[in-house]
Amino acid sequence: MKINQRLHKNLRRVPRDVLEKLQRRAWPGNVRELENVLTRAAVLSQGDMLLEEHLIEQPSSASRTPPQLASQAKTATSDRIQTLDEIEREHIERVWAFTNGHRGKTCQLLGISRPTLERKLRKYGLSTGQD
Repeated sequence: MKINQRLHKNLRRVPRDVLEKLQRRAWPGNVRELENVLTRAAVLSQGDMLLEEHLIEQPSSASRTPPQLASQAKTATSDRIQTLDEIEREHIERVWAFTNGHRGKTCQLLGISRPTLERKLRKYGLSTGQD
């Protein structure tokens, strides 16, 4: 309910298998981690149902490196170590593509403000125009 109000959404249904997946998962970050996963899922959802494909889980507090970045880091060390700017650009570019250039969803998923997103899009040459 709180997430619906904050995001102006009307999510009312969650399939049983999605609920079971959420219940089976260990939540080392406790309520805050669960709320973050549900908020991101709500941002990605388009109807009134929360689907499994909308669940983008946050890394656990034990490992703050997302799996996709961890695998990139391993391959990068064999060639060269990427700079923080390179990693940030790739991540923003992936999220930008995932949201089809939707600035609001991109901000939600990245956890940054719109002015920060605009600045980073310009910095990395990822923006071609305004929504």
